[in-house]
Amino acid sequence: MSNIPEEVYLEILYRVPVETTYVCKCVCKSWLAIISAPAVVKMHLNVTIQKNNPNLMIKYHDPIHQTTPLFSVSYDSLSSSMNEIEDVALNMDYPLESYGFLFKTLGICDGLFCLGFEVSVTDVLYLWNPATKEYKELPDSPNESSANQELGICGFCYDDKIHDYKIVKLLQYTRIVGDSYPVDRIDQSQGMSLVDVYTMGSNSWKSIESVAYSFPICGVPGVLVNGALHWLGHTQALQRSLVMVSFNVNEERFEELQLPKQPFEKKNIFVTLGLLKGCLCVINSVDCDRFQIWRMQDYGVRESWNLCHVITNERIVNDSLLILVWFKSGEILFQIPGDLVFYDTKNGTAREPNIRSSSLVLMKQETYFESLVSLNSGTFVQPWRIEEEIIEE
Repeated sequence: MSNIPEEVYLEILYRVPVETTYVCKCVCKSWLAIISAPAVVKMHLNVTIQKNNPNLMIKYHDPIHQTTPLFSVSYDSLSSSMNEIEDVALNMDYPLESYGFLFKTLGICDGLFCLGFEVSVTDVLYLWNPATKEYKELPDSPNESSANQELGICGFCYDDKIHDYKIVKLLQYTRIVGDSYPVDRIDQSQGMSLVDVYTMGSNSWKSIESVAYSFPICGVPGVLVNGALHWLGHTQALQRSLVMVSFNVNEERFEELQLPKQPFEKKNIFVTLGLLKGCLCVINSVDCDRFQIWRMQDYGVRESWNLCHVITNERIVNDSLLILVWFKSGEILFQIPGDLVFYDTKNGTAREPNIRSSSLVLMKQETYFESLVSLNSGTFVQPWRIEEEIIEE
């Protein structure tokens, strides 16, 4: 590349797929060093995000073989001609796949996934980059799940103050083994959830002050907005007083945000949080045939909650659980139980994505952008032998 100006070849590298960069890394040691540089990794991710064509990781259950296959398909390809998912999507290899473990996605950040595998009564956490196939098993945290404690929530984020990735994990107490209804701790002054925070650079956990919140749906990843992770929770499990809980990533501090006044006072059911046009949003069920989507225009200001969509389409409102996946070009991609559906906000119509599976049962989906971010673990689902393949200069 000595005859090509640096700004030219860097602009090319920023735009090539992750898989292509691995071919480039094998050319020579200087290319390996350039592509692995943090500034290049960051710019490559930024350019990928600007293209606004994320990948959709779709998790299925194979009832015949009792396995959990994963597929990756680009968002744009969901509107292509109708095809079987196995024909148009990439089959993804992930940690512990050979054991057939079911797992939960506990957070996504910069193309990295935090995965939780339940082994006996303990949750084992992994970080995984599906684009590079690199993974990393995390050490045990100070507070581990047990017979009377369960993983409440997790959040995965980037702390721009220390330039490192963090995972926040909350454990909450349960009434009896197998009961998912959280209860107050015996000593309420200590809070209802134990909190551990992991930092990737040091590969270590620490415990911080427990908090007086419990969470009705366990294992839900936090929604990252304005440098904070967000969940729906309860201030007191027995009274079930609903609040929006936020975790400030830089300061490692929990706070409460107010929900939209109108649906909150009418005691509407708040279904889930999401991200809409870069703003925090909440979906609530008004009655059996209407969902509302509220968006917080000015972060932290209750008066800025704006009712932006009312959904009455039968294809969607017949399901009690509605998860916002992605918004693009006037369409929202929702996950409803067992299916994905596009909703046109302009005319209120719904349609199915142009993929299907005749033998697999849809379990979960996640949206992500491919990245070159390294876990510095040296372990891969399918090992890349870059060092051995590099051509000597």
